[in-house]
Amino acid sequence: MNFIGIDVSQGKSHATQITEDFEKRVFTFKHSKSGFKKLSAYVTKDTYIIFETTGYYSEALARYLRQNNINHIELNPFEASMRTAELRRNKNDANDSFKLAMLGVTAFNEIKFRGRKCIDKAYAWC
Repeated sequence: MNFIGIDVSQGKSHATQITEDFEKRVFTFKHSKSGFKKLSAYVTKDTYIIFETTGYYSEALARYLRQNNINHIELNPFEASMRTAELRRNKNDANDSFKLAMLGVTAFNEIKFRGRKCIDKAYAWC
């Protein structure tokens, strides 16, 4: 399973992908048609995208993921900050996206059921 952690900002996002082989790939994309196409290049059927709800800024991303049936978990910002507190040393967008991806690697089963939104055909509630 691959995980992509996304730190959503105004107009663009920082993302970190952690592959099944634990390779780390860092990239940014804009919240536009071409930007979401760039994000899709990293997505496979075994990919989960994890990001914090940031209100207006994350809505375009959430809508794109839902419309394209891309597996994702949208976390409450408070829960995400509590879960990544032990990983937080340097606060910046690239580090935050890495920490969110690491949540997928280390606590996937727990956050999958606690996340606000999830698209996964294996579970009827998603």
